[in-house]
Amino acid sequence: MKKSARIPSRRGAISVDYAPETWASHYATRCWADSGREYRDPEVASLARTLTTLHEHAYRVEDAHDAFIHMPDLDSEPLLVMFDAWQAEGDRDTQLRELTHADDETALLPPVVRPFATEALGTGLRTLYYVRRERVIIATVGYAFRSEEYETAVHMRASSPDLGRLKRVISDMDHLAHTTTVMPRDL
Repeated sequence: MKKSARIPSRRGAISVDYAPETWASHYATRCWADSGREYRDPEVASLARTLTTLHEHAYRVEDAHDAFIHMPDLDSEPLLVMFDAWQAEGDRDTQLRELTHADDETALLPPVVRPFATEALGTGLRTLYYVRRERVIIATVGYAFRSEEYETAVHMRASSPDLGRLKRVISDMDHLAHTTTVMPRDL
């Protein structure tokens, strides 16, 4: 199923348990304060702009339904973690494999595909794969689950040309997947 052919879920929406107050200037200030480093307003403003620009990129360019920025400390490059809630269509396993690119023929190596279970979403897939975009190799980790009750397929993903950075986000994405649920969409 091509991305353009996917239909956003009509019945289910994603709910992630996170602290919404940690955003842009507030988060930038807190991040600098937690670092123990000296800082001034220009450093905070610069980080806030970076975070805002990255978040806007998620919706404008990546077309994510929801997005979070993973940045555990000032030494970590901010990394987008994006979510989508698609209409559940066709065979469950086929849709999960398509969402996570489990059978992507353009992957440089066979994708690493593992079952991944959460209490709220049940068992889905976690896939790691590599593709070449121009002269850069991009690694992507993707998760997919499906709620038959809400006719919704949940897709979470992050990509980076820095495999080490991507590997450092996986345990946090595992945790994020465990805090994610599907809830009824307000109609």
